[in-house]
Amino acid sequence: MADGSRGNVSISNNQSTTGSYANQSGSLSIDVNGKKGPNIYGRDVFIFIIDFKGNLIPYGSRQHADLISNETYYWRNNPGMCGTPGSSDISMASGTGCAARIIEEGWVMNY
Repeated sequence: MADGSRGNVSISNNQSTTGSYANQSGSLSIDVNGKKGPNIYGRDVFIFIIDFKGNLIPYGSRQHADLISNETYYWRNNPGMCGTPGSSDISMASGTGCAARIIEEGWVMNY
């Protein structure tokens, strides 16, 4: 994009109603600063799910966990997604749920 950010959209023909891909028609990953580093999930790369209605849902959000009926996909229930609420340490996390954390914490990167 003009500001240097990059996005990747993946659309699937998934018809599953169970498992981690249930009710999802695709995903969107955003690298907010493009080729410039660090290119790490939760730092400058963030993931969203596209549901069958076309809604964009932060990966690891409450809405995402509800969509796939799996509580372990809510970042607050899974420190491996974006750390533990109230902690700034995400060194052991994948960063995949950090878009949800940032939004829930008032659009602030508290880690």
